[in-house]
Amino acid sequence: MAKDNSQYTFDYTSIPLGFYDEVAKKKKGMRSFWHHLKFQRIKDYIETTEASSMIDYGCFCGTFLGTIDNSKIKEQFGLDILQDQIDYANKTYATDFRKFMLIDEFKKNYPDKKTDVITIVEVIEHLEVSQIQEILQFATERLNPGGKFILTTPNYASMWPVLEWILNKVSDVNYEEQHITRFKYGNIQKKLRAMDENFSKNFKTEFVTTSHSVTPYIAQVSFKLADKMSKFSPHQKWRFPFGNLLMICFTKN
Repeated sequence: MAKDNSQYTFDYTSIPLGFYDEVAKKKKGMRSFWHHLKFQRIKDYIETTEASSMIDYGCFCGTFLGTIDNSKIKEQFGLDILQDQIDYANKTYATDFRKFMLIDEFKKNYPDKKTDVITIVEVIEHLEVSQIQEILQFATERLNPGGKFILTTPNYASMWPVLEWILNKVSDVNYEEQHITRFKYGNIQKKLRAMDENFSKNFKTEFVTTSHSVTPYIAQVSFKLADKMSKFSPHQKWRFPFGNLLMICFTKN
């Protein structure tokens, strides 16, 4: 996320500390499976690259980086705007190869740091256009040539609005209040490139895919069955446009 929580209509400090971490670790039900699958999809792809360093921008409580060991990614940074979530992430997941810090702190302490991968995991839907532009600029400045810029965000050309309604009913957190910039499989490239004309010059699209089609619903009954079904088709070759979660990968020229 960007600089100051006061920029947001939704008060992100109201989310209980470690809330999403506990949900992800539960390994039971729809919400837990949602996080499990999106993390796995990104990791599956990163493992096919030659990356050795990464930044997770908008890391919140650090759960995603906490699933990645240093056998592949030897330098890891998690960045966010919320000090209490950063403190939780450092307490729970920090190591000698993995650090968590405020975004402005990173920019100050590592002004010239470059990386091989930047992930933005379900962040951009929470932001205004100007804040997304900051992220696109950050990716342009910080990625090495050939580096990967990976984003995930809900697909509003899917059953996601229905799933969001269900989650709002069973969750302590209301997602409808948080999601202010919405994307669809057919327009995400165009919308992102329209936000920053230089981004178009510096990045090419490697793939756009979706996931979380029926498996989140199945996970409500059987987490193991949903996980097994999610592995039937390699997601990078999956071109079904109506999965509930979009995943798009850009390569730095």
